[in-house]
Amino acid sequence: MLMTRDYQADPLTGRPVTWTIEALDAPDPIRHGDAETAARLRAAAAWMRTMFAVVPLAVGDRARDAHRLGHETAHVANQFAAPYQVPDANFGWSARDACYSYGSFALDDDEALVITHWPPPCRFWNLVVWNQFMATYGPPRAPMPAAPSTVTAWWPIATAR
Repeated sequence: MLMTRDYQADPLTGRPVTWTIEALDAPDPIRHGDAETAARLRAAAAWMRTMFAVVPLAVGDRARDAHRLGHETAHVANQFAAPYQVPDANFGWSARDACYSYGSFALDDDEALVITHWPPPCRFWNLVVWNQFMATYGPPRAPMPAAPSTVTAWWPIATAR
Protein backbone atom coordinates (compact mmCIF):
# COMPACT_ATOMS: atom_id res chain seq x y z
CA MET A 1 0.00 0.00 0.00
CA LEU A 2 1.21 3.49 -0.79
CA MET A 3 -0.42 6.59 0.68
CA THR A 4 0.53 10.14 -0.23
CA ARG A 5 -0.68 13.56 0.80
CA ASP A 6 -1.34 16.12 -1.90
CA TYR A 7 -2.06 19.62 -0.58
CA GLN A 8 -3.26 22.16 -3.11
CA ALA A 9 -3.05 25.89 -2.44
CA ASP A 10 -5.89 26.39 -4.89
CA PRO A 11 -7.97 23.28 -5.63
CA LEU A 12 -9.55 24.96 -8.65
CA THR A 13 -6.24 25.51 -10.46
CA GLY A 14 -3.93 22.96 -8.81
CA ARG A 15 -3.24 19.57 -10.33
CA PRO A 16 -2.91 16.33 -8.38
CA VAL A 17 0.52 14.76 -8.25
CA THR A 18 1.12 12.08 -10.88
CA TRP A 19 3.09 9.08 -9.67
CA THR A 20 4.91 6.51 -11.80
CA ILE A 21 6.14 3.32 -10.15
CA GLU A 22 8.25 0.73 -11.90
CA ALA A 23 10.15 -2.35 -10.75
CA LEU A 24 13.90 -2.05 -11.24
CA ASP A 25 14.62 -5.75 -10.82
CA ALA A 26 12.82 -8.89 -11.91
CA PRO A 27 10.80 -10.54 -9.12
CA ASP A 28 12.16 -13.58 -7.32
CA PRO A 29 10.60 -16.89 -8.34
CA ILE A 30 7.46 -17.83 -6.42
CA ARG A 31 8.15 -20.52 -3.84
CA HIS A 32 5.30 -22.78 -2.79
CA GLY A 33 5.37 -24.83 0.39
CA ASP A 34 4.16 -24.99 3.97
CA ALA A 35 6.95 -22.80 5.36
CA GLU A 36 6.49 -20.10 2.71
CA THR A 37 2.70 -20.13 3.09
CA ALA A 38 2.98 -19.89 6.90
CA ALA A 39 5.43 -16.98 6.60
CA ARG A 40 3.09 -15.15 4.22
CA LEU A 41 0.11 -15.71 6.54
CA ARG A 42 2.12 -14.36 9.51
CA ALA A 43 3.13 -11.32 7.45
CA ALA A 44 -0.49 -10.73 6.39
CA ALA A 45 -1.68 -11.01 10.02
CA ALA A 46 1.01 -8.53 11.16
CA TRP A 47 -0.02 -6.14 8.39
CA MET A 48 -3.69 -6.37 9.44
CA ARG A 49 -2.82 -5.71 13.11
CA THR A 50 -0.79 -2.66 12.09
CA MET A 51 -3.49 -1.34 9.75
CA PHE A 52 -6.20 -1.66 12.38
CA ALA A 53 -3.92 0.18 14.83
CA VAL A 54 -3.45 2.96 12.26
CA VAL A 55 -7.20 3.39 11.84
CA PRO A 56 -8.04 6.16 14.32
CA LEU A 57 -11.56 4.99 15.10
CA ALA A 58 -12.23 1.63 16.66
CA VAL A 59 -13.20 -1.15 14.28
CA GLY A 60 -15.21 -3.60 16.32
CA ASP A 61 -14.48 -3.55 20.04
CA ARG A 62 -12.06 -0.89 21.28
CA ALA A 63 -8.92 -2.25 22.93
CA ARG A 64 -9.35 -1.98 26.70
CA ASP A 65 -5.68 -2.23 27.60
CA ALA A 66 -3.41 0.81 27.42
CA HIS A 67 -1.01 0.67 24.51
CA ARG A 68 1.36 2.91 22.60
CA LEU A 69 0.61 1.56 19.14
CA GLY A 70 -1.59 3.58 16.84
CA HIS A 71 -3.93 6.46 17.38
CA GLU A 72 -6.63 5.02 19.64
CA THR A 73 -7.40 7.69 22.19
CA ALA A 74 -9.86 7.59 25.02
CA HIS A 75 -12.97 9.57 24.24
CA VAL A 76 -16.72 9.23 24.43
CA ALA A 77 -19.34 9.91 21.78
CA ASN A 78 -19.99 13.56 20.96
CA GLN A 79 -16.73 14.78 22.53
CA PHE A 80 -13.22 15.34 21.20
CA ALA A 81 -10.22 13.78 22.91
CA ALA A 82 -7.36 16.01 24.06
CA PRO A 83 -4.99 16.99 21.22
CA TYR A 84 -1.74 15.04 21.00
CA GLN A 85 1.28 14.53 18.76
CA VAL A 86 2.97 11.34 17.63
CA PRO A 87 6.31 12.19 19.26
CA ASP A 88 8.67 9.30 18.62
CA ALA A 89 8.10 8.32 15.00
CA ASN A 90 5.62 8.58 12.20
CA PHE A 91 3.02 5.87 12.57
CA GLY A 92 1.01 4.91 9.54
CA TRP A 93 -0.26 8.14 8.05
CA SER A 94 0.68 10.44 10.97
CA ALA A 95 3.04 13.39 10.75
CA ARG A 96 5.45 14.31 13.55
CA ASP A 97 4.76 18.01 13.16
CA ALA A 98 0.98 17.63 13.38
CA CYS A 99 -1.45 17.48 16.28
CA TYR A 100 -4.43 15.14 16.28
CA SER A 101 -7.68 15.18 18.22
CA TYR A 102 -10.26 12.49 17.60
CA GLY A 103 -13.92 12.45 18.37
CA SER A 104 -16.84 10.27 17.52
CA PHE A 105 -20.51 10.98 17.32
CA ALA A 106 -23.71 9.09 17.94
CA LEU A 107 -26.83 10.89 16.78
CA ASP A 108 -30.50 10.11 16.78
CA ASP A 109 -32.47 10.66 13.57
CA ASP A 110 -33.73 14.04 14.78
CA GLU A 111 -30.29 15.33 15.90
CA ALA A 112 -27.59 17.24 13.99
CA LEU A 113 -23.84 17.33 14.53
CA VAL A 114 -22.59 20.87 15.16
CA ILE A 115 -18.89 21.42 15.83
CA THR A 116 -17.55 24.83 16.82
CA HIS A 117 -13.77 25.13 16.74
CA TRP A 118 -11.28 27.94 17.32
CA PRO A 119 -8.13 26.83 15.49
CA PRO A 120 -4.74 27.69 17.00
CA PRO A 121 -2.22 29.83 15.14
CA CYS A 122 -0.91 27.50 12.45
CA ARG A 123 -0.19 27.21 8.74
CA PHE A 124 -2.77 24.50 8.08
CA TRP A 125 -5.63 22.81 9.87
CA ASN A 126 -8.52 20.66 8.79
CA LEU A 127 -11.53 18.80 10.04
CA VAL A 128 -12.19 15.46 8.42
CA VAL A 129 -15.26 13.30 8.94
CA TRP A 130 -14.28 9.65 8.51
CA ASN A 131 -15.98 6.38 9.00
CA GLN A 132 -14.05 3.75 10.95
CA PHE A 133 -12.25 2.64 7.78
CA MET A 134 -10.83 6.14 7.10
CA ALA A 135 -13.20 6.72 4.19
CA THR A 136 -14.31 10.33 4.11
CA TYR A 137 -17.68 11.57 3.01
CA GLY A 138 -18.12 14.00 0.19
CA PRO A 139 -16.39 15.05 -3.01
CA PRO A 140 -12.64 14.43 -3.39
CA ARG A 141 -11.97 18.12 -4.02
CA ALA A 142 -13.96 19.54 -1.11
CA PRO A 143 -12.48 22.82 0.18
CA MET A 144 -10.14 22.76 3.17
CA PRO A 145 -9.20 25.78 5.27
CA ALA A 146 -5.95 27.68 5.09
CA ALA A 147 -5.14 29.23 8.47
CA PRO A 148 -6.21 31.72 9.58
CA SER A 149 -9.65 31.36 8.11
CA THR A 150 -13.29 30.88 8.70
CA VAL A 151 -14.80 27.86 7.04
CA THR A 152 -18.17 26.24 6.87
CA ALA A 153 -17.89 22.72 5.55
CA TRP A 154 -19.87 21.73 2.48
CA TRP A 155 -21.85 19.37 4.71
CA PRO A 156 -23.72 21.52 7.26
CA ILE A 157 -22.09 20.21 10.42
CA ALA A 158 -18.95 22.23 11.15
CA THR A 159 -18.11 25.84 11.75
CA ALA A 160 -14.76 27.37 12.64
CA ARG A 161 -14.02 30.79 14.02
